[in-house]
Amino acid sequence: MAFSRLARQVFLTLAVTTTSTAFTTQGLLRSSSFLRIPLVAAVSSRTNSGSGTCRNMSTVAADEATTATETTLKLEDKSESYKKLVTKLQTITQLQRVEAVLNYDQLVFMPHTDKTSAERGAQLSALAGLIHEKTTDKEILELITAAESDLKSMGDDAEKTYVDEARLLELEKKSFLENERVPAALAAKSASLSASSYAAWVKAREANDFASYEPILADCFATAKEVADAKRGDSDTEHYTQMLSQFEMGMAKDRIDEIFGEIQSALVPLIAKVLDSST
Repeated sequence: MAFSRLARQVFLTLAVTTTSTAFTTQGLLRSSSFLRIPLVAAVSSRTNSGSGTCRNMSTVAADEATTATETTLKLEDKSESYKKLVTKLQTITQLQRVEAVLNYDQLVFMPHTDKTSAERGAQLSALAGLIHEKTTDKEILELITAAESDLKSMGDDAEKTYVDEARLLELEKKSFLENERVPAALAAKSASLSASSYAAWVKAREANDFASYEPILADCFATAKEVADAKRGDSDTEHYTQMLSQFEMGMAKDRIDEIFGEIQSALVPLIAKVLDSST
């Protein structure tokens, strides 16, 4: 009975740990793109078909947007630039969802042979090139600037009325400037490496042979750092904080260390008790 209670405690603690990790260190979409789905869904009254978290957020946002439009027009109705921008962002979002489906298929259904992995890597590389081309389209920045101007011309209260839209413009400008600094070839290389490295990891795990995977892992880290260096520009933010912000905006390295430190201090003694009680 004692073991059962301890096991249950470990399970609950791990559940909390997993949830914390999910919200702080992982995600499918990048930087402002993660927020783009619910925000665009809100301002265009569309339903999000992305991940569970994003879908729940967008449902709430869409409901709130519906209520808001009863008393005020949407920004698309007042700014042609914003309307065109939203259309472009929706296209980018759909392409990113295609990328997510290809990644999911590789993880769950696709046979892990050298041929299939190479083919999937080529597909993801081509798609990454297309996404990069669209996310760095100069017209996006022009539309953002024009939409910001339209918002300002509506008076001082406009940003209070269109809070989500103003935030979207802010995030998309930041995202555009970051993506523009990344060469298209580097974006394609990163996507291709993601596919090939996963296939290599599957083989290394089955053979219990980390040494064979170590150089590929080193290449993954080097490429990720290269992308981060390109995006950061003149920023002096720590690499880990910068990259963490892609998935949990505003979460600093010191704060995530603090969170996991608290989890570790509670979890390690608990696991020790479980191990002792099972002997």
